[in-house]
Formats: sequence, C-alpha cells, structure tokens
Amino acid sequence: MKYSGYISAFGFVIITVVSSLFIEKIIVNFPDKFLVIFASMLIATLFFNLINLQNIKTVYTNMLNDLRGFLILSALIGLNWLCSIFGVIRGNLFIYNLFYFMVSLFLVHITTYYSSRHQRYTIFAILVLCLLILATYLNIHLFYGIVLATVGGISSFLYRKTVVSFARATNFTASQILMTRFLPFMIFIGIKANFHYLHNLIFVHGFALLIFSGMSLILPTYLNQSAILKIGAEKSIMISAIIFPLSWFVESLFSSGILNNRSNFWLAIFASILVIAPYINYSWFNKHT
Repeated sequence: MKYSGYISAFGFVIITVVSSLFIEKIIVNFPDKFLVIFASMLIATLFFNLINLQNIKTVYTNMLNDLRGFLILSALIGLNWLCSIFGVIRGNLFIYNLFYFMVSLFLVHITTYYSSRHQRYTIFAILVLCLLILATYLNIHLFYGIVLATVGGISSFLYRKTVVSFARATNFTASQILMTRFLPFMIFIGIKANFHYLHNLIFVHGFALLIFSGMSLILPTYLNQSAILKIGAEKSIMISAIIFPLSWFVESLFSSGILNNRSNFWLAIFASILVIAPYINYSWFNKHT
C-alpha cells in the first residue's frame, strides 16, 4: 500500500496523544510504576513473539548474527526509557516533550540539509535551535530535566536511524524487531520493580493493565516501528513531532487551562509553527510573488 507508512506514522501520533491523555491515567495511582512498566513490557514481548511464532527460531538466529546491532539498539532504547522516566521527574511533562521532539526535529533538519543541500532546512534548524534556547532560558530552573529530555531526543533520533540499518541487515519486519525490543530494559525494570504488588496488579488491575499494555505499548510501538521502516527515520520523526503541540493543545482544552502559563503557551505556538512549516508548499509562493 503506497501510503501505509504515512498512515502508520499519523496513527502513531493519534494513539500516543490519546494514550498519554487518557489511557495512562488508568494506572497512575498504582503504588509501583516500575512493576506496571515491567508487566506491560512482558505482555508486549509475549504478544509479538506469539504472532511471529512460526518464525521465532529464524528471528533469534538472525538477531544473534547481528548481535552488535542488537546491543546498540538495546542501549539506545534503554537510554531513551531512562530519560523519559527521570526527565519528567526532574523537569515536567511539557518541557520534556518539547525538548524530546524538537531536538529530534533539529537533528532531522541538519541531516536533511547535508543530504539534500536545500537551504530551507538550515533555516528550519536555526529556528528550532532558537526555540530550544528560548525554552531553556525560560525554564533554567528545570536544567537537569532539559538535559535528560535532550539526551532522550538524541537517542530517539539515533534509534530510528540505526533500526533501519538493522532491519535491512536482518530482514526483520516491524513486529519481528519488537519481539526482542523490550528484553534488555526489562532486566533493569525488573530489578527496580516491587513484586510484592504483583498479585494486586494481576487480580485487581489486570483489565486496566491489558488496556494500558495494548494502547500505550503494543499498538503505538508497532505503528511507530512500521512507519520508520516504510518511510524512513527522518520523515517518521517529522510526523512524530506533531505529538508535542497536539497533546498540549488537546490537554489544555480538556483542562480549560490553555492560558494558565503564558510562556508555555507561546512556546507551544512557536513549536506548532515549526512542526507545520516543512509541509508548506513554498514553490506555490515563489510562483505567486
């Protein structure tokens, strides 16, 4: 299907926004978040292994044949998850998402310029950098959160670039890559998790856990992975960047607090313009001016 990659990318955006605003709140009051993440990753891993059961030996054999690539991807995923967990703690969700997505977008514009030599991408990169500098100045008290979000954005960019090469080398599909994606980080999370609450999680919050796993992990990671492999790292990042302004706007509407923080309001508007700008057909303006 010609546009399946773009459908996956925009589907990832919509599911992520819905999940972050509504789905993730169903487990927010559970006493041990690490156990929820561990259980969700385990469910996702089992799901992707079950749907690829007929190819399971081939997948793990090919993975071991490119062990270096697998370990690099695992390290990037682990770094990304750690930054997402502690970045929000040391900062806040708004600042984390702004830097996470805009840093990735900045790197896309830089690499796209070097591959295409189109001057417009230099301008986009400079404007995104100005936004990041302004956001840092206005939120310097959240410096450590900003650093973690920046590292998270860089690791996201590097993961998307690396996984394309890994998929080509191993001939993996999106779902086959996800068979092993969560395994290394599950070890870290498993060490941090308090299994004293496992009985309560399964028998009291079991249904909520399944919804959370499906809507916040299985579906979005599959759509994102599928988009990366079909349309490439750069395009998938540019579309994913829509998540930040869209989630901010929708959440502000539901909370009726869109103007409560004026600086965040203008940062979000600035980011929205920069996310949309690359999609404008500038050749139309050249013909009519």
